[in-house]
Amino acid sequence: MLRAMTATFDEARLKAPCILFIDELDGIGDRKDTDNHARSYRRQVVNELLAQIDGVVGCEGIMLVGATNHAEDIDAAVLRAGRLDMHVTVPLPDAKGIERIFRHHLGSDTFVDLSPVVTAARGKTPSDIAGSIRIARATARASGVPLTLGHITAALPHRAVTDSPLARRIAVHEAGHALIAHILKIGDIHELSLKGNGGEILIYRAAWEGTIKTFDDQIAYCLAGRAAEIIMLGDASGGAGGSENSDLALATSFALQMERTMGLGLNGLLWEPIGAAGRPMTEGERWNVGQRLELQSKRAVALLSPHLPILAEIAKRLAVSGYLTANDISALLPEIEQTLKDASVDG
Repeated sequence: MLRAMTATFDEARLKAPCILFIDELDGIGDRKDTDNHARSYRRQVVNELLAQIDGVVGCEGIMLVGATNHAEDIDAAVLRAGRLDMHVTVPLPDAKGIERIFRHHLGSDTFVDLSPVVTAARGKTPSDIAGSIRIARATARASGVPLTLGHITAALPHRAVTDSPLARRIAVHEAGHALIAHILKIGDIHELSLKGNGGEILIYRAAWEGTIKTFDDQIAYCLAGRAAEIIMLGDASGGAGGSENSDLALATSFALQMERTMGLGLNGLLWEPIGAAGRPMTEGERWNVGQRLELQSKRAVALLSPHLPILAEIAKRLAVSGYLTANDISALLPEIEQTLKDASVDG
């Protein structure tokens, strides 16, 4: 790998002007990765890449480009100023972009109206769309019938389960997160989507101060989906829990950080590890963490309750379409701003 890397950069110097494109850049690794397997080799690879980048940065006529779906896994030195320091986020295609992608890949298999598959494909990547067409063609061919839009829709990965009680509950849950994110200024909402039997909110979190209030805001945001279910559906499901990345897990982690590593809880200024390296919670810590989660859950309910019409509208649109863009959501959120102003005046 090191020999091939050196040869590729040498080739770029010889062929300038040119573009040197490194795909799946996260595959290079991160020297801070805690996985001990092949750590020494990973360090050599990253170090060699840094040396090669430094060797072409000043070369006339070479443009160095990297691509990844996991920028967080790239060694920080690779992205430092003077190296790959211009970062461009490529968003998912909008409805017009999706239609163009379909028409490009369908070629001679033209359909006058692609709106059904365009709606079904919202929130999908271009590779998802291209893959669904390949699968759909294979399915139609195996069945001895012409390709239909139904074949394509069925082939889309993680199809949203719409028009069902489950879809409504998931949509209400994600709408709750979106509203609290807006009210507490947690960050900019990029999209809401239904995926298979679950939902997802993509949010670009704003910087926060790390005070007790801002920690509580983060916890309220984590519990807002569950709070929305209680308000609109009368009870909560287990959708907020489950995995280590679930809403409840994140909320608990924030509360435990306050206790053990931030000097904001029962343990005072004492610092001690959490997670796999830490000890089980004491009875006092468990009580503190539990009380904080209960309090922020009630706070989330109180924050959402004045905005039920908007909460219901976001949930309804998400349940029907399976995907909402930032523009779709922001079209409703100014009403919340006015409601908040009115509530402030009334108070």
